[in-house]
Amino acid sequence: MNSVRPQFLPDFIAFAARHDLTDWEGWWSPYGEDEYRFVLDRVGPDDVVLDIGAGDLRLALRLAEKVRRVYAVEVNPTVLGPALAGIGHAMPRNLVVICANVLDIEFPAGITAAILLMRHCQHFNEIVARLRVAGCRRLFTNVVSRLAVEEFELFA
Repeated sequence: MNSVRPQFLPDFIAFAARHDLTDWEGWWSPYGEDEYRFVLDRVGPDDVVLDIGAGDLRLALRLAEKVRRVYAVEVNPTVLGPALAGIGHAMPRNLVVICANVLDIEFPAGITAAILLMRHCQHFNEIVARLRVAGCRRLFTNVVSRLAVEEFELFA
């Protein structure tokens, strides 16, 4: 079976190769480098990030190289399982992967930023309310515009 790779910048291809993801089925993703770069350029080493709907962990792995800790939540085990198998023992120590519906878990303590890349999210208001209760300060999402990723201050 031939895999079709979407166009990614060379740094992503090198990153994937370092994590033994070259032949991984996760080459396909509904989001590209522009969306990921928007988030990656705005987080820093002190951030604790909650990646909601983390999918194949493509963004979560890159975040783990930049931030203090990443909590990646994905409800679909058929997407998450192959991702974890592909990563294997190369799993970063600061990446915590949770296979669950984000509505069914307690948000970890100390979250400073959350990511919700999902153009259609019927529980957006509930998730935002829970992020505020958890003390999360920023949300990166494309839910509002359904196009571009935007950054929102949750206590503005």
